Amino acid sequence: MKRVITFTFILVMTVVVGLSGCSSPFSQRSVVDNQTATEPQGDAQNDSDQVELTMWSYYDGWEPLIRKFTNKYHGVKVKVETFTYSTYKDKYLQSLIDGHPPDIFVIDSNQFGEFNAIEGLENLLAKPYEAGGYQDDFSPYLWESNKSFDQKQLIGFPYASSPSVTYYRADLLQQYGFPSDPEELGHFMEKPENWIEMAKVLKEHDIWISLWPTDVLELYEHSKGLYDSDFNYQRNDYRFGELFNTSKKISELGLDANVDIWQEGGKKLVRDNKLAMLYMGTWGLQKLQTWFPEQAGKWRETKLPFQLYGWQNSSNFSLSSLSKHKNLAWKFIEFAVTQSSMDGIDATLPAYLPARNKVKQIPIPNEFLGGQTTNALHVELASKMIEHVVTPIDQEANAMWEGIMNKGIENDDSISQVQEAAMKELNGRFGRDIEILLKGR
Repeated sequence: MKRVITFTFILVMTVVVGLSGCSSPFSQRSVVDNQTATEPQGDAQNDSDQVELTMWSYYDGWEPLIRKFTNKYHGVKVKVETFTYSTYKDKYLQSLIDGHPPDIFVIDSNQFGEFNAIEGLENLLAKPYEAGGYQDDFSPYLWESNKSFDQKQLIGFPYASSPSVTYYRADLLQQYGFPSDPEELGHFMEKPENWIEMAKVLKEHDIWISLWPTDVLELYEHSKGLYDSDFNYQRNDYRFGELFNTSKKISELGLDANVDIWQEGGKKLVRDNKLAMLYMGTWGLQKLQTWFPEQAGKWRETKLPFQLYGWQNSSNFSLSSLSKHKNLAWKFIEFAVTQSSMDGIDATLPAYLPARNKVKQIPIPNEFLGGQTTNALHVELASKMIEHVVTPIDQEANAMWEGIMNKGIENDDSISQVQEAAMKELNGRFGRDIEILLKGR
């Protein structure tokens, strides 16, 4: 029977292994670290033509990077296995438990908390990697988010990081009297009352700028983590109150389309010219181009409304402690992040700041966006976003938090009522897990 991996299972297994010292793939980490610190095993550059690196990812498109790397390291093969976004996390965790992981994992920041409190990934601050020399070349927030939960080890090396952006139909907004220029629209939407007025006017013509009442809170969620590294609850500032009330107003006035863009109903709304705005990462442009090629030239991109600066996600490389080719695997990771990314990364922004600054200087008009150039905008937004720490309970806790917010909107709860409910339910569900995690670090 296929095993379903849960946070509790991983947490218990880690604690048991740590206490018992029994033989396990995880318990081999310290032995491997001691060996690689003095002598990389079996993958020196002179035998690189005999090596096949394995990499697991949750997205494709790695061929250009691999081509550049194998041109430098002749004869090396890089085999990539791609999993769906919904299944990759469990596949990765299962491989660590079974003791048969790939050399390299590509992990999304949203699931990084599932890996940062367990064994099985190399500390890239240690020899022979010594990645700490690159620390100043990354956002300090992104760097910290790639550390183990105890903050003592660097277990991820950031490859790309995407700010949240607004995609909008410039023609529809202009038709009904609203700003269509990206900079003007971004400024206009800074005030919630302007955004609400736009939603009301467009609704009269059966056009929507929100799919769900909680869209606004989701934007806030991307700008603020649920917990800090000490599990202090973070979403209790004045912006939360302002945006929770905005979400209630969307629900009260029926300003949401009540469809999902990832389902056919949402896509039909776009094809019928009834959806004027979407909020996604910078990778959203590729989705729009694929889904709606006939609308090329009609879309534009600007910053988020409400003066929010959201971090959509990042992709990070991690190196398996059971890899037999650690030295070469690290060379691949290092090459991808610090050399290949200097040419830019398709659909997102390099995490490596020297590459990001170079990309900023390259204005590339995009025909789908009516000739708009977006590189400078992406870099500006990234400079204002905060890549928050992702804890081992974040994925499940965020899902619970979203459910509590939905219920609060439906019940017309006050800000204090919904916050009280959030604290009570989150503490009831995760209090013991938090206690174990804090005690164990």
